[in-house]
Amino acid sequence: MTLENDALNKTTAAGLAQLLSDGPTGADWLPEDLGAILRHQLAASIDGSKTTFGELLRHSTPPMALLEQVRGFAKGAMAQTDCGLPYEVAAVIYYGAIAAALLRHGTRITQLDDVPLQRGIQWALGQPWIDADLRGLFEQADDKLDYRRIAR
Repeated sequence: MTLENDALNKTTAAGLAQLLSDGPTGADWLPEDLGAILRHQLAASIDGSKTTFGELLRHSTPPMALLEQVRGFAKGAMAQTDCGLPYEVAAVIYYGAIAAALLRHGTRITQLDDVPLQRGIQWALGQPWIDADLRGLFEQADDKLDYRRIAR
């Protein structure tokens, strides 16, 4: 899980949104393939931890350091088409880590503003191959972001 580099860490919110909009479309992967790959990744241990990706995203108070590590890993995987993890799966994990930090700690681990963040979360919700736990996480984050926008 060491895909990060300095250039990637300095990606702007606009650059990340561009990556999401210009990323692979999944034309090479069937939804059931993406679902299987996501399930496999969620069952994998996070480097340096006995915690799996899925356990982290489902945890009621996940460690911030692990959320940030997973976000960085997924962001790197989104930018590297040859890393072995499909862009779509990496994007779901990326937005999952951000949503978990926002919901469980009230903390942002991204520079994305509410609108592009909510767009990414809604994109993830539109994927038929995500599991019920992730769907619930993304629905809660989407509701929270809607509330924040209305409250302004």
